[in-house]
Parts: sequence; structure tokens; C-alpha cells
Amino acid sequence: MYKLHLQLKKTMKASYLFHPKFSLLGWLLAIPAATFGLMMLFGILDGDFLGRVQVFAIYAQRFLSDDVYFGFVSTDLADELISLVLTIGLLLIAFSAEREEDEFIRHLRLESLVWATKVNYLILIFFILFFYEGGFFYGLVFNMFTLLILFILRFRISLFMSRRDGK
Repeated sequence: MYKLHLQLKKTMKASYLFHPKFSLLGWLLAIPAATFGLMMLFGILDGDFLGRVQVFAIYAQRFLSDDVYFGFVSTDLADELISLVLTIGLLLIAFSAEREEDEFIRHLRLESLVWATKVNYLILIFFILFFYEGGFFYGLVFNMFTLLILFILRFRISLFMSRRDGK
């Protein structure tokens, strides 16, 4: 019974993490997606570069026409695809195990996640208080990615500092 408990405990510890190889895939997805996303945000790249397609929507609020519930709408999927690829890339980076995943690294991971969550919601509160209308919308779009970005930055910096100092 004790052996089974130890085996289950060992299996459960890092079961939420991807294999370390997925981190590289995450970077390969996230960097181009972030680049294209920023280019669209700053008007360097036109948002309609993929052309319009019919897609199924649970809800679409239409400007100057009726809203759509459970129907098809014509849209350019560039921003959705970029957001999807960026999100998947950031998730793979954030939740890929290190080659040597130990208790200390798990502690750094948890500490970084808590810190990133707090800062992410402080940023959201800032947007709620000081950004309005279209600016608030852009703030929400930005805030969709800040939790993962802040977590990755904090975790990587903490990991680098601990390795530099010799743990």
C-alpha cells in the first residue's frame, strides 16, 4: 500500500506539465504569432490578409445589422488564428517541464504563477479604471495574454537567477 501511495504521488506531481520538448515548439509558435499580432495592432499589417470566410458563431454582435445567435458570419480569421497560435505557444512554453524538474523548480513555478496572477489582475484593474470604449477593448485583448507572458518571464528570470547563484 505504501509503495502504491509513493508511486501515485510521484506520478501526480508533474502530471500537469508537458514533456520538455514542447517548450521549443511553443517558442516556434509564439514568436511569429506575437510578431504578426503586434504588426496588426500597430497597423503595419492589414487585418484582412486572409480574406473573408464563413464561420459558425455562437454569438456575433454586428455593427449596423442584427446580432447573430448560433449562425454563420463572414469574417477574416487572421486575428483569431494569431490569438489561437499565440495562446497555444504560450501554454506550451509555460507548462513544459524542465529537463530536471525538482521540488525547487516546482516551488519557483508556483511562486511565479501566483505573482503573475496578482500582477495580471492589477493590470486589469488599471484598465478598468483608466481605459474606456475602444481603448478598454484593446486593454482586454492585451490582458488575455499577460498572465502567461508574466508567468513565463518571472519563472525564467527566477530560474536563471537560481542557477547563476548555484541554487
